Amino acid sequence: MKWLSRRLLSIRTQMVIVFVVCSLIIASLIAAVSLHVLYSAMEKQAAAALSDVASRINTEMQSLIDEATRLLNWGNVSVVSDFFYGEGVRHRQASAVVAAFQDLRDSRMIGQGVENVYLFDTDGYGYNERTGLFYLKENERTQAIFDAVVGATDTLIYLDGEATGPCLLLGTAVLQIATHNVLGYMAIELRTDAIENVLVDATLGEGGACFIADAHGMPLFGAGDESQRIAEGIFSQSGKTALSDSYMNEIGPDLVAVSRLTKAGWYIVGYAPMQELMSEFYETLEWLLMVIAAALLLAFTLYIFVSKRMTRPIQRLKNCMLMAADGNLDALAYPLSKNEFSVLEKQYNRMLTDIKALIERNRKEQANVQKAELRALQAQINPHFLYNTLDAIMWMVAANDNAKAIEMLDQLSIFFRIGLSKGLDWISVREDIEHLYSYLYIQRVRYSDLLDFTVDVDEGMMECMMLKLTLQPIVENAIYHGIRHKKEGGKITVTGRMDEEGALVFQISDTGAGMSLEESSTVLNALRGQEESERASGFGLFNVDRRIKLYCGDNYGLTLESQEGIGTTVTVRMRPREDDNTNV
Repeated sequence: MKWLSRRLLSIRTQMVIVFVVCSLIIASLIAAVSLHVLYSAMEKQAAAALSDVASRINTEMQSLIDEATRLLNWGNVSVVSDFFYGEGVRHRQASAVVAAFQDLRDSRMIGQGVENVYLFDTDGYGYNERTGLFYLKENERTQAIFDAVVGATDTLIYLDGEATGPCLLLGTAVLQIATHNVLGYMAIELRTDAIENVLVDATLGEGGACFIADAHGMPLFGAGDESQRIAEGIFSQSGKTALSDSYMNEIGPDLVAVSRLTKAGWYIVGYAPMQELMSEFYETLEWLLMVIAAALLLAFTLYIFVSKRMTRPIQRLKNCMLMAADGNLDALAYPLSKNEFSVLEKQYNRMLTDIKALIERNRKEQANVQKAELRALQAQINPHFLYNTLDAIMWMVAANDNAKAIEMLDQLSIFFRIGLSKGLDWISVREDIEHLYSYLYIQRVRYSDLLDFTVDVDEGMMECMMLKLTLQPIVENAIYHGIRHKKEGGKITVTGRMDEEGALVFQISDTGAGMSLEESSTVLNALRGQEESERASGFGLFNVDRRIKLYCGDNYGLTLESQEGIGTTVTVRMRPREDDNTNV
């Protein structure tokens, strides 16, 4: 993970990431813009082609309807009028009409799209081009056609009943010229297969087709499996209202073009799958993506090669710096080229040489400083204790209390023997506890019944090496600034144990006067190095704390808790020395 972290943070890696991200962003923008423009062009092209087919069908249908409309206007000629004015069975008039329609077909005035021509009078008789005269009530089909024409003249009529089958009609009323009374009706039946052929001939690809729907969206001609779905989609988007003359939209996966057949109010609908219409776009898209991918791959390969050459000196210098940071001050860099990097490497080598020399000089100076500082701190330990003890012994001798004087001298001898320790700075916990006992014995003799003490230290830590003169100054501080100020005296409790990290932990608690919140804050700030303590108690604790931090580090030292009138507890935490070299 450490290697991965360094790898990810390397300059080369960052350069590669920035290059890849920027290249992808640029390529994406180019591709997006190109594809948008291309897609729009292709979509317009496909829509135009689809609309052109629908419009062409519309034109052919309109032409067919116009032809039938012109034929309807022929209803006012004399032979047709004679048919309506005739009486009885109109064989002669019918024969004239037959001859007239035959002439029209021979002259191609009646196109191939006209299936039949019907004449209906108001007396229930009729005529059609194919079968001749008939009586309406005797023919269900002609009766149905007659009823449809009477109900919707001058409009395009679509019938699909049992009697008529699929039937497309265009009908009109024949009026008397003078009175405009209705003489009868004329209907033109158009061939539905001709219309179907027009729709089939429209080429819209493999998946496309055309159909004709009425004004309500019902497919009439060219109806297939998809026509109903397309028609429902068109009219659902338009709100079931009449569409405009030209309509273009996407219905599901299909692109749909609609052209309105104005004569009938119907719609010519052409549709084709978007995927098929845009097949050229997708082919172009594949080529564009392959070109972009190839360009990115080539650019990335070239960049990897160039970045490797550019960052190699940086990587080499970084490795040397990492080795120097781990303590190898001989990790010099050797320039392989003459450029800006070689200047950096030379300056790095010079700096490393200077640092090595400076560290060596500082090491020697620091050792001397530590010795001098420790001696100064030890010298600051209260010398009045010696004076007071000797004074007390003198008074004992003067009072002929020689036995107690001898015991005092013995304890004083132990106190200074251990305190001096032949110049050693580290002693065993057992020795320091013995040193503390000597001090407490002397102080209890001096203060008579005012002082009581208890020492409880784990036997398992007695042989651990600790910094001498650690506990005694703290106990001295508790006596002089805590217990001495209480008339009833007090008790000092010393405990010792080892914590989970193997550190030596001592607690010195007293039942003395304690400190106010302000006084304890001053002492705590002094221990934290935030300010110097002017209080004597704080100064003594500061000296001990400073010594411990000097040898063990800032994670060790003293902590303090105090309540005014209740007492004070000082906790000492230090790292035991692991070897037997107890000299500084």
